[in-house]
Amino acid sequence: MFGIFHPLFHPRLYQPKDLEGYKDYEDTLEHKFELIMTYTEFDKNFPEKMVKDTYADGRIMMLTWHPWQEANIDSVLIPDIVDGKFDDYITRWANQVKEVGEPLFVRFANEMNGDWDLVYLVFQ
Repeated sequence: MFGIFHPLFHPRLYQPKDLEGYKDYEDTLEHKFELIMTYTEFDKNFPEKMVKDTYADGRIMMLTWHPWQEANIDSVLIPDIVDGKFDDYITRWANQVKEVGEPLFVRFANEMNGDWDLVYLVFQ
């Protein structure tokens, strides 16, 4: 399975016609990408329309879920996540993923080696 990422294919910017951009690129390569990857901030709603359109087009989605908020990208949410402050949000998001009814990859805090996705381990 081969995939592709394009920065304009983003939940905040998404329009259904955006899939056409992939198709034009695929035509030049004579290959349809089976997997599409994009990013979403932790405080955003689940991008249901974008995900459903991706599956309707015969593809699989990978969402990279950054544990920071768009309004404050310097925020460090991991301690609040661990403390349960986002449990309702995470549960709602997980239920929406389940409703898709298709395999969906979710990458959480994918770049923990950098200071932009800070992950703290607390040993007690």
